[in-house]
Amino acid sequence: MNITELKIKKISKNSFKKYGKILGIPKNKPTHSNKCFDIWTGLEDIITKNNKPKFSWFKVKYRNDFRCVNIERHLNTSEALIPMRGQSIIIVGLSGIKKSSEIIKKDSLRAFYIDGTKGINLKPGVWHWMPFPLDREADFLLIFADKTENDDCEIVNLKEKMDIELRIAL
Repeated sequence: MNITELKIKKISKNSFKKYGKILGIPKNKPTHSNKCFDIWTGLEDIITKNNKPKFSWFKVKYRNDFRCVNIERHLNTSEALIPMRGQSIIIVGLSGIKKSSEIIKKDSLRAFYIDGTKGINLKPGVWHWMPFPLDREADFLLIFADKTENDDCEIVNLKEKMDIELRIAL
């Protein structure tokens, strides 16, 4: 088996654009503003086919080996992860075309540091795995289409399909 070590990248609009969009406080003027609030509407679409988006609370627990053998994707919906507590690392990767028989492009694999101040919205078809918290736990508000976990979740074991294991280089 081959171990692919992923160096952690600083997340930026440019470094993450192939995988999705970073969600954070915009630099432009708010859509509406008054003495009580500022709001920027329409920052990013939740992409879904036929289902309504849903909110979920997602708690990930510390795993000290920082190894990943499984990876998943959703072909019909984007997935937004908005940190509520803690810092973490997320692994992402790309496919060439959207076929369930296709495996991830090894050279597209990245590990990104999420500092807890910005969220991400993964594009449909982007391979990913649950974030690795850097403390005991990290909490996220998770947004994707209703029933995604049952109807649109492809999980691949990388050891079995590609004879690789991913390890985050801290």
